[in-house]
Amino acid sequence: RNRIVGGMAVLRWGLGERGGGGVNDGSAVLPRWHALSSAAVQIGIEIALSDSGSGGDPTGSGFGAGDDIGMIIDGGGDDADGTDGASSALSRRMKKIMTYVGPIVQHTAQRVCHLLVKAHERHSDDIKYKKKLSPLQVDLVEGMKQFISSVQHHVIAAMGKEDLSIIMAPSVGTFDLGSSTISVDIECMVAKSELSGASIASACRTALEGRDIALIETLARSMEGV
Repeated sequence: RNRIVGGMAVLRWGLGERGGGGVNDGSAVLPRWHALSSAAVQIGIEIALSDSGSGGDPTGSGFGAGDDIGMIIDGGGDDADGTDGASSALSRRMKKIMTYVGPIVQHTAQRVCHLLVKAHERHSDDIKYKKKLSPLQVDLVEGMKQFISSVQHHVIAAMGKEDLSIIMAPSVGTFDLGSSTISVDIECMVAKSELSGASIASACRTALEGRDIALIETLARSMEGV
């Protein structure tokens, strides 16, 4: 909250990327790296949305002064019921969030899968690990699932109707912010973003670089369902 470190820095620290690129054997991965990173990203989203007038970009969100969308006044355009204004506000808010979150979740997939590839290479001839996953492999796989799921929750919460009620209430007239339309719009935006399960799965498969590693393919498939 004091802007000393950002979400990406906490994530890289948690996944062992400390001091010149990180240790690739997984020994530097912190316990509960996903929980620490999730908390940092949640705070980062709040800062990215509220930051304005500082002349800088302390969150790494890609937006500096003049891009704040804390208040969006939209008369509803050509649509008398204000639905165009609601859609525009949602889109602008999502763009700002994803500029911050997108690189973090993509890096998560790349780093986790890179560590899983290295773990596979180390244990490829070990009969024990052909039958049972190592603690590191379990931590990386389950941690990534929890991290992506929690970040999706943070994004949807930040896009939620309580904030939008404050942003757009003076201008949308009779448009019902409590309707299912808003929720559907938000879910569709997430599904089309870098935070979508399909996008994360693609990043996992890219990390394979042609290798046949069942664990990473299984992880990619599980991400497609997130």
